[in-house]
Amino acid sequence: MTCLIPGTRHRQIPLLTVRELFFHSIPGIAAILKGRRLRAGLWLSAAVSIKVIPALLLAFPLWRRDWRMLFGSAVGLMTCLIVVPVIVFGPAKTTTMYSSFYHHIIIAGIRGSKIGRCARELTAITTTDSNSPMVIIHNIMHPNRNTRPKVASPIVRGIHWVIAFLMLALSLVLSGWRGRWYSGRVEATISEVAFMCALIPLMFITTPVFHPHYVSMALPLVMIILVILWERYPYGQTPFTWRFVFGFVTVSHILTAIDMGPFLYLREFGLVLFSTVTLWLGSLRAIKQIALVPNISGTENLEAGSKKYRKDRVYSTGR
Repeated sequence: MTCLIPGTRHRQIPLLTVRELFFHSIPGIAAILKGRRLRAGLWLSAAVSIKVIPALLLAFPLWRRDWRMLFGSAVGLMTCLIVVPVIVFGPAKTTTMYSSFYHHIIIAGIRGSKIGRCARELTAITTTDSNSPMVIIHNIMHPNRNTRPKVASPIVRGIHWVIAFLMLALSLVLSGWRGRWYSGRVEATISEVAFMCALIPLMFITTPVFHPHYVSMALPLVMIILVILWERYPYGQTPFTWRFVFGFVTVSHILTAIDMGPFLYLREFGLVLFSTVTLWLGSLRAIKQIALVPNISGTENLEAGSKKYRKDRVYSTGR
């Protein structure tokens, strides 16, 4: 789908990051909080169509057995990935492009490849700035940049996927099993949205190519955490633990942006990865303590709350 967007063929990842932030976060969160689960699925499908890694967020509605949200995602994916390309390029060229994408991006990224048209920018492990567990483990095993292999070993890749699976399983288990075994729903509450957004850092960690600027997509998670903290603690009394988490994430990106001297080792040996994992762990802890955060069940409740506020204000002012 990205080939239909001008300027997204090569070296436009930061621009795509901004687009993903808009597509799969802001409108999707608003739709969930309003109880529009079908619409939320459509917004999520738009992000997955632009870039593959947001597909991990589908694990949450699947865990909740929210068939309405999953149906919206399926409709959006079929429209964006099949109907539109076939209309624009025709069936034959669409098939050719998907075959190329599968072999040169998906398979090469999973298995690792030091050759091919995407090796220099994407799949060769030593030629791109990545902070995934696979890359960090590979760098620790081969600290000398000059003799470091361009492809990680199968064992390292296996460890990477085991770490990703365990983190995903932990996130889903902590979110709880709700509803019947065959059907459920993503509730219109801050806690549900927060658990789904907690998968965003995991989305970065799971991909074999984790560029540092991907963390900008975690902004919705940070804002939701701030809402939770503001509901629990008075102004200026945020616990030191959370100040450390936010400070650690900020400092890790500042230090690893310096492309010289000892700062290169901080980049290659996982400072950004460790700060992202810290943000993920902290978000799970904060969400489990969300008892004081009010539920938002839909536009009707929002309108009712607004009317009650106006009524109480009129009564208090005597008008």
